[in-house]
Parts: sequence; structure tokens; C-alpha cells
Amino acid sequence: MDLYHSYSQHFIGCVERKSLYYWSHWVKAETPHIILVRNIDKELVAMLGCSIKDNSIFMKEFAVTESMYSKDYGEYLFKVAMSFWIHQYCSSFSEESIIILPSPVCFNWTSIESKITEIDEGVMYRTVSKQDETIYSLDFDPKIHLFWPTDSY
Repeated sequence: MDLYHSYSQHFIGCVERKSLYYWSHWVKAETPHIILVRNIDKELVAMLGCSIKDNSIFMKEFAVTESMYSKDYGEYLFKVAMSFWIHQYCSSFSEESIIILPSPVCFNWTSIESKITEIDEGVMYRTVSKQDETIYSLDFDPKIHLFWPTDSY
């Protein structure tokens, strides 16, 4: 839970998951295939959860430690975790397979040559800031808006 909270604080729109019940029931049911990555000291440093539909892998969960986020926004650990995830859950992965990521997750990544991203434009809220007595502006930045597919229904 701490890893998710630490990573998600870099975005706007993530559900705050304080309840162990939510993790053990909702998250487990919506994204049952989650890979946990530990370092040599056995500390949890990343998690990745995906689902498969047709020939596509959809990222539904991802988080890295604060130190890895500051280093490369989690790009290296994404590659490590995705490699393990594919080996574990997707024996049909091929050159034609597509990995679809929420765009805020990989916005600052540099070395992934081709990435297919989705921008969640179906948000159910808007952040409104008051500019003066009569004007309100909608503050929506797709680079930092992230609602994990695991939390949708």
C-alpha cells in the first residue's frame, strides 16, 4: 500500500486506497496478475499489474519507489517488471503484440521507442480554480491525470 501511495502522489486522480479490504478484495479481483519486484535486499521496489485482451497487454497497475521515480520515472523497473509479467502470464506474446500504458505513467520516459498510450478523457470530475469573481477555469492536465483501470467500474 505504501508503494502505491508514494508513486500515485505524483499524479492527480488516483484513488486513495487506505483499506486492506479494498486491496484484498477489489484490487485482487480486478487485477489478479500483479508482479512484485524486490531488490537484492528483498525490499519491494516496484509492482506491475496488467490484463490481456486479444493481442494487447493493458497496464492496470504500476508503482515504483520514490528513489526509482526520481531516477528515471520508473522506466527501468517497468521494463524489468513487464519482462517478468510477460514470461509469467502471456505465453502468446509476439512482435505483433501491443502494450498499452496510461499516458501519464510514461510521459517522461525516453528509451522506449514506440509506446501506445491512452489518455483517460472519461473523467468523472474536473478540478475548478477560481480566477476572479466571475471566471472559473477547468484545470485538467492529461500529463498528470491518472485514474488506474483497476479502480474503474
